Amino acid sequence: MPDTEIPWLAAAIDQRLALMQEMLDGDKITPTYSLIMSPLTEPRFGASRAEMEKWERTCDNCGAYCPDPIRFYTGSASREVFGLQVMFTFGACEKCLPPKWRA
Repeated sequence: MPDTEIPWLAAAIDQRLALMQEMLDGDKITPTYSLIMSPLTEPRFGASRAEMEKWERTCDNCGAYCPDPIRFYTGSASREVFGLQVMFTFGACEKCLPPKWRA
């Protein structure tokens, strides 16, 4: 994978981190673990099983549903916050993931 992130991905991670920092008071965190993993997006609260399954194959950028596993890509990106590594998993459609990022 390239050394730089895709602009939409970097922006989404920054937004997600800001939400996490707002929800968790960084001054009160005592690290028990050295890694936190989080999906980049989440289905709505109370989502049905069918909605959850659809979310699993939905682009985190444009929201396109991609049932074809050949045209749907997953990956991860990480940041450091509160002295911990925070790793985000994401899914992207063929349109939103540049060819140089496809494995």
